[in-house]
Amino acid sequence: MNAAQWIAVICFGLWGLAHVAFGIFTILPATQNKLFEVYKGVCGAHPNLSEIEQAFKALEAAPRGVNRLFVQHGCNIFKPGFIACALSFYLINNWDKYPFVTFVLTLDIFFDHNFYGVAVDWAGYAPPVANAMLYFANIAVLCEVYDLKDKNVIADWVGILFMVLPACMMAFTTVLHVKRLLTGKTESSETSGVTNEA
Repeated sequence: MNAAQWIAVICFGLWGLAHVAFGIFTILPATQNKLFEVYKGVCGAHPNLSEIEQAFKALEAAPRGVNRLFVQHGCNIFKPGFIACALSFYLINNWDKYPFVTFVLTLDIFFDHNFYGVAVDWAGYAPPVANAMLYFANIAVLCEVYDLKDKNVIADWVGILFMVLPACMMAFTTVLHVKRLLTGKTESSETSGVTNEA
């Protein structure tokens, strides 16, 4: 394997195993109706966690039903974790047998994590381990797409597009993290500041 494949294998492996674990540790408390525990796992850096915990107490005391959505969310986390493990431990090593499957599943990881990145990480609610996962996912995608483009599996423009997008995602996210670190503000603290002034 070349350097790009090795980097992709390591990053997909770390991201995949972490998401298999995240899926399991989301499903288990959800089945026990511990809804706030699930929320804290997804948005653990939210600045108003104590208030949100109080709001969840009513849902946890209500008849079960909401918890099934959290179980489904856990399954949705488990699925891309399994896909990333398949990429890391099998497909990248056998790219010549399954080149387009490798490419499509690589894009699946790109979208899976970056939807979370835009919705949660950019708002400043992602816990530190989830912040790191954004970089693992995007580095893996960038390296694997580069490798598949280099091997003429995909068109040059497609390869360039899906190398630029992960790079932009990481760059923009890094700028947000640095800005947040310097100012100490998240989306909700900025919103509450506006509300308080009004």
